[in-house]
Amino acid sequence: MFKLKYTIPLLGLFLSLAIICFQYISLSSDLAEREIRYAKETLRNTANTLQGSLNDHLVNDDMVGVKQAISDVNFLPSARLVYLLDENDVVISSGQLELVGVPAAEVKHAVAPMLLKQVRSKMSGEIVLAENRAFLLAIYPVLMARKLGEFRSSRIGVVIVEFDLTTHLASLQSSVLRSISKSAFIIILFIVFGGICMHFILTRRVSRILDSAKEYMSGNRAVRVNLAGADELASIAKAFDDVVESVKVAENEILIRQGSLNNAQRIAHLGNWEWEIASGNLFWSDEMFRIFGYEPQAFATTYEAFINAIHPDDQDLVHDTVEQALGDKTAYEVQHRIVRPDGEERVVLEVGEPRLDEAGEPDMISGTVLDITETYKTAQEIKALNATLEQRVEDRTKTLLDEIKERRAAQEKYLRSEDRTRQIVNSAVDGIITINQKGIVETYNTAAEKMFGYSLVEVVGKNVSMLMPAHDASQHDQYLENYHQTGHQKIIGIGREVKGQRKDKSTFDMELSVSEFAFGDDLTFVGIVRDITKRKKSETHLKATLEQLQNTQEGLVEAEKMASLGGLVAGVAHEINTPVGVGLTAATHLQELTDSFAKKFECGQMKKSDLLSFIATATESSRLVEANLRRASDLIKSFKQVAVDQTSEAFRQINVLEYVDEILLSLRPKLKKYKHNVIVKGDREIVIDTRPGALSQIITNLVMNSVVHAYDDGETGNFVIEASRHKDTISLTYSDDGKGMSEEIRAKVFEPFFTTKRGSGGSGLGMHILYNQVTQTLRGDVKCLSTPGQGTTFVISIPIYLDNPELGEK
Repeated sequence: MFKLKYTIPLLGLFLSLAIICFQYISLSSDLAEREIRYAKETLRNTANTLQGSLNDHLVNDDMVGVKQAISDVNFLPSARLVYLLDENDVVISSGQLELVGVPAAEVKHAVAPMLLKQVRSKMSGEIVLAENRAFLLAIYPVLMARKLGEFRSSRIGVVIVEFDLTTHLASLQSSVLRSISKSAFIIILFIVFGGICMHFILTRRVSRILDSAKEYMSGNRAVRVNLAGADELASIAKAFDDVVESVKVAENEILIRQGSLNNAQRIAHLGNWEWEIASGNLFWSDEMFRIFGYEPQAFATTYEAFINAIHPDDQDLVHDTVEQALGDKTAYEVQHRIVRPDGEERVVLEVGEPRLDEAGEPDMISGTVLDITETYKTAQEIKALNATLEQRVEDRTKTLLDEIKERRAAQEKYLRSEDRTRQIVNSAVDGIITINQKGIVETYNTAAEKMFGYSLVEVVGKNVSMLMPAHDASQHDQYLENYHQTGHQKIIGIGREVKGQRKDKSTFDMELSVSEFAFGDDLTFVGIVRDITKRKKSETHLKATLEQLQNTQEGLVEAEKMASLGGLVAGVAHEINTPVGVGLTAATHLQELTDSFAKKFECGQMKKSDLLSFIATATESSRLVEANLRRASDLIKSFKQVAVDQTSEAFRQINVLEYVDEILLSLRPKLKKYKHNVIVKGDREIVIDTRPGALSQIITNLVMNSVVHAYDDGETGNFVIEASRHKDTISLTYSDDGKGMSEEIRAKVFEPFFTTKRGSGGSGLGMHILYNQVTQTLRGDVKCLSTPGQGTTFVISIPIYLDNPELGEK
């Protein structure tokens, strides 16, 4: 009876304990393997991010950025040692300063040289588990600084991250032991009661979390868990709600920034595009569709459709240029025509650059398209106009030289022989008329006959007023009378433009010069007349041509400013790509983890360790999303302000050197390919009321002028921008240590269309725009100081308070 009474319960107890022990052993091993796999995945993501960051910093020789990137990883909870080896396997940077300069073989838990060599040769990272299963090693190759002329670096270093597993496994072991103990107690004493409690306490709450997650993934962005309590499930629910809210804020911010970027592209007529080579997919920004004249839904965004939209005569040129860029793995720039659906032809400037995959082969091309139709047409018109003007000036110069030559010949003949005077007078190109003191014509040469249409016989002996329009003729005799009485001269001794009247009563413009000489008591007046009808017409036409040339020049200046803005926009698109990509990767990883977490719950395999792991990953992913989106937001705010200023003439108050910092930040995409150093110093308390757009254009033109003209390829320079205040003005000094300028070039530096690199893309407008912005827009002055081999300095003085026409004078 005793045996029958206790044997079955004891047998059940022993069987339960045996099952629990087996479950403990199996679960410990299984969870340990899962924890190691999860740790490997976490370490792989961390190492990939670190590898990309180090590649960027090392290519630009930015060791400060290298140290910061390593320090960021070293602060992660499980990363107990992070160090970077150069191509000779010597530590060049580490979270532990004492390791710098130590050979890799002397580092604790040193990596085998063969494994380092294998990682370099394969150019792919390795995750290695230590034999004692106490730690993981991430061994990833990085590209060191590129030598001059190299497309890719031939110097390959290695970054190593040592990832601690002991804490994870110990915590896991302790967690499993506690879980098994509790399970044993519950199985033995409260199986039924525990099942009921599990349903009401855990299952419903977990289901609530999973249902919310599924609803969010189905598209409901407003769903929230709102689970009360202070336990792990409540923490998970709160983490889920925080992530959803952060993603919502980030999506709204991205939409706002995207709208700003689209608006900037519309203003500059600059669109951007990306072409995935393998899939054939082609992404176009809104401005691309506007430039090509298509509605987004009416255009198949493929490479073939893009080629078909190009002018038939230019399709081969564009296709061959793209193929050559893919083959050479280099950027390209091509100007070509497009044909809109309505038949209109436009001229665009297309710029593209391939992106290389891990194998070094192009997998994507991204670039921009700038509508330059109006600029192209204006340039062609100016070219034709210049050719016409040069010919006209040459012809006119030749005519003037001929006239001068004839006059000199006539004067020489007059001096040689007084007897030949009449022959000289009659052969003169100009009309020569002499009258007595009563206005009667005494002599009248052949040129005058041709000019007025009267013969010599018809004019000599008659009053000269017959050669004048009625209004002038009526006053001529009175003028002579007044001159005899008062001696007051009006036209004698000078030249002036007057009207003449021909025999047919028609009038014409002529130039009249009058002189006098005396024969005894008689006065004789000599008048020399020249028909300037053709010259007057030429002058009128020349004025109109010069006015048109000035308008064209203003259009080119505006186009130059828009091209600068286009470069800025392209830089924005490239610069924000990295933080947005990292944020998207973190969000995607969190979604994948949520799916895995849901599947474990549905299968009844969810453990407390899974919950803790999910919380840790969700927290880290949220931090990555927030940090990178904040970085992208800061970049866009800075770029947006500079872009708005460049297209606006609005007044506002700015801190001078802080605004200079923002301008240099917007120029970073252009400057990062060079190794020039830019130093900003001076009084950082200077605040001025001005037009920031003009100041932005000035600083941009100064920096890019130094980059293009001051140094040869491969040279490194130093730019210094300094601000100081002098009463009601500020002095802004910009200098570089480049090749400098000769006195001849320095004297012409502010002239429009003057450039020393006409065949290399220089327009000759940059310094002219700078001069106009300083002297006209900002009401200041600018001086250029330069000596060959000693660099160049620009000293700019502008008022602190600029008159605002909208508010009145300050």
